[in-house]
Amino acid sequence: MATGNRILTALSDDERQRLTRHLEHVRLPSGKILYEVGDAVRFAYFPLGGVVSLLASTASGAAAEVAMIGNDGVVGMPILLPVNVAPYQVLVQIAAEAFRLRADIFLAEFRRDGSLQEAVMEHLQDLLAQMAQSGACNRFHSASQRLCRWLLMSHDRVQTDTIPLTQEFIGHMLGADRKRVSAAAARLQDAGVIRQRHGQIRILNRRGLESRACECYAVVRSKVSNRDVLPPRPSSHQVRSAGV
Repeated sequence: MATGNRILTALSDDERQRLTRHLEHVRLPSGKILYEVGDAVRFAYFPLGGVVSLLASTASGAAAEVAMIGNDGVVGMPILLPVNVAPYQVLVQIAAEAFRLRADIFLAEFRRDGSLQEAVMEHLQDLLAQMAQSGACNRFHSASQRLCRWLLMSHDRVQTDTIPLTQEFIGHMLGADRKRVSAAAARLQDAGVIRQRHGQIRILNRRGLESRACECYAVVRSKVSNRDVLPPRPSSHQVRSAGV
């Protein structure tokens, strides 16, 4: 069920009406690569759920997540820059529905409408906070602490206790090998914080995750504490009737 997108719900009535005829509803399956490094960004995506990851990579092919986007934001920020080229790989981490918007229309409407500008710039601030903290976290904190942080951030966006991901995929997101991720996940399961089964992780004790995470989760969370990470959860009928 679509849950809505914070940026779209923040638009003025006039802007929402202008965008309505240009928004295309699409399905983003888990594992789909939306953009590779160096690609021209042809569409902006407004997720209605799930999680999309921004991944920094090395020449050898190693990668680590630097930020994640759910229904709190938009994928395709390079569209607004003088050089519209993806500086990171964009990967669908958890399957989602989304509204897709052509790059030229996104840019034109961003320049035209103040409500879209404000919502997008707030989201950019959130992304910059994530990226800055991710750099410190990946350098100084353990795989176990990073796993807790990552699960908490994903939990905020999917709004369900069950996250459909394998340890191998999580290791890719964290830039850690599978052995370390497996050991960290096993400790959390032994403590009764999570349960792993059939490629899914179920969060049993969120407070337990918070107590075991590094300070990076709280730091990023505090920078957006003046507004909800996620918008209210209207029904799919309400989302369509609102024109998005």
